[in-house]
Amino acid sequence: KEQNYHGPFVLPSSRLMLDFCKDLVKLGQLDDHLWHARAESMEPCGSGMMVAVKTATGMKQVHAKRVVVARGPSWRRQWPCFYHNLEPAALANIFHAWDLFDKPEHMDSLHGRGIIVGGGLTAAHLCAQLSPRGPLELLIRRDRRVKQYDLDIPWMGTKRRVNRREYEQSSLEQRVATNKAVRDGGSITPELNEVLVGLESKGLVNVHEWTEVVTASFDISTNLWTIALTDDTVLEAEYLICATGAAIDVGSDPLLKGLQKSHPLELHAGLPVLSESLQCLRCKMQIYCGTL
Repeated sequence: KEQNYHGPFVLPSSRLMLDFCKDLVKLGQLDDHLWHARAESMEPCGSGMMVAVKTATGMKQVHAKRVVVARGPSWRRQWPCFYHNLEPAALANIFHAWDLFDKPEHMDSLHGRGIIVGGGLTAAHLCAQLSPRGPLELLIRRDRRVKQYDLDIPWMGTKRRVNRREYEQSSLEQRVATNKAVRDGGSITPELNEVLVGLESKGLVNVHEWTEVVTASFDISTNLWTIALTDDTVLEAEYLICATGAAIDVGSDPLLKGLQKSHPLELHAGLPVLSESLQCLRCKMQIYCGTL
């Protein structure tokens, strides 16, 4: 009890999670209230909020007394530096990992030699899924980080209460610094790293650490990428995927930009300052979201 627990960790299966969600829907009798839709905008309306929702059949306005924003920063893809210098042909053919999640048919079209940029779970999962279709080059801008969680174990284990208490008593500037320090970018779990090491031993995946893309170009006549790396290596590939996560900035979030004009939020490093109940401090309406 005086030491941090380091495993083994047994992760729940996807099937267990799906069964759990279905049980919650059944328990709450939510079948008629569960939508497949996209929230486009929100604005104050009387005692609540009016949410514009895009469904398969068109736009719909929904009046809500309370709104919970729990979608994460997935609206804004984060791209590496070389992306901003790509030619139009290259921009039309490069993938972000989330493009593959949004449109699974893109995944089915990927074959041959591929290049994946990123050093986190998503990049490693893509290696495991795509390696049977052709050799892969995995580019990691620093060393490979193998951890059970992106957060260090003390934040998840016996020291979590002490760490949380110190964090909550810190200034906003100190919280921002702590967030940056302890999150520390992407990492790979020991279990998934074993899979990756196995793919390396079979010659299916080649991992480049401390490596970034300097330039990238796409030849539409051959449908091939040519990529120059910081170690002067030049690679060719049929496809290029950036598994580089999200850029977090509530201030430029299209879903919240209307509220930002009428009820400005106090922001630090792109994150909102919230009350203990996760409400926006400067907004008296019932809006809840992630915490800083």
